[in-house]
Amino acid sequence: MENYNQKALFEELKQYQENEIYNDYFLPNYKNSHNIKMIRWLLENGLISFQRIDASILTYLWENDSWIKNFILNNIDQFILDNDYNKLSALITTSMKCKEDFLQLCKCMLKNETITKRILCMDVLLDLGFPISEQLIIEPLCKKTEGNQQLEPEMEKNSVYEILEYRLDDPDIQEFLLTHYEKLFASSIQEKMQILSSVIDISPDIDSDLIKKYQVVLSYYRQIPSENQKWVDEILSKIIEVGKEDQLLEQMKERLKKDNLVLKDSGSYSVVLGTTEWVLKISKERITWNCPRESFLFNSSEFQQIIDRNGIPIAGIDWQPYLPIIDRQISKQLIYKYLIELRNQNLTLTDSTALAYNNSNFRYLKDVEHLEKQGVSLPEWFKKDPIVLIDIDAIYTRGENIEADQKMDEAISNFKK
Repeated sequence: MENYNQKALFEELKQYQENEIYNDYFLPNYKNSHNIKMIRWLLENGLISFQRIDASILTYLWENDSWIKNFILNNIDQFILDNDYNKLSALITTSMKCKEDFLQLCKCMLKNETITKRILCMDVLLDLGFPISEQLIIEPLCKKTEGNQQLEPEMEKNSVYEILEYRLDDPDIQEFLLTHYEKLFASSIQEKMQILSSVIDISPDIDSDLIKKYQVVLSYYRQIPSENQKWVDEILSKIIEVGKEDQLLEQMKERLKKDNLVLKDSGSYSVVLGTTEWVLKISKERITWNCPRESFLFNSSEFQQIIDRNGIPIAGIDWQPYLPIIDRQISKQLIYKYLIELRNQNLTLTDSTALAYNNSNFRYLKDVEHLEKQGVSLPEWFKKDPIVLIDIDAIYTRGENIEADQKMDEAISNFKK
């Protein structure tokens, strides 16, 4: 077989089903050293599915031919299915005979874009009783610094923590997290709060300057429903990543008092925290980032737009005085008057719930004295029923969005008095 004609053999084998190639050519020859060239050729040309090769054959080839071992390492995705625990376990056990082979195999798995395979690798290592080491986790996956240049992590879709969080019940993972959480925090792309929150869960009394710095954020973050924590963490992590968190932290410490918390809400795009004095809304997306704000029809707000290094908005920070829901009804008739006045002020609202005359985003002002002192000309209906919109990212100047203008005009004309 050593001097076979590759082209002729390839043409011949193409006539057979894969099952026949595997049974008639591969299985009878993979242990024969004289035919190793053919085995390499079958693997290299993909004439058999790599997943078909079971653990015992795979480890035999690994141990008996260095070319095949390197081929396995370079094509590990094709050899290991997402849930093929036995095959990966056999390979890891075999590779442990050589430290460099072992590290290379583990790093290949841990750098994999498929998080399931990386978790699988972690499961195997833990079940084998192998401690989770810095050499395996921190070095290949975290950001590194070369001189003054900050390098990006090798995987952006899933950070190190996303592997660890599936095994936080394991003592080795807990120890690893407590030892390296500051590095993980620095390198993580979108899970900074979850890392610190997990540290608190493991060690509630930990003395940490990092956790103290973000204590006010963490206290609210941990109250957010779990289904929304991921994207909230993504926003907060981005704010920290671009170095814009200090002002937010100071404002939260000054304005939000934990013992006075009266309002907490979160949805698909924003999280709302509040006290009897202030409401903080943090948004990851807005209908309009630079909407008009100067009108007595809106609850006054302090808005900060967080910009990334490329000048792209990544979050909106909105502080508003807290307006409680009161017993006075905000009727459809009142919303109609509101929309008329909004149009008189050359503004358009695209909020579909408001255009359907739903009052969920409206509140009563406590009084209008501050507006009258400023000399603002107020319509009589507003003096009697001073309702304002509390969510104003859906506001345009008329003429800016013709379709929105038309929809609001239709909502006004369709109103049945």
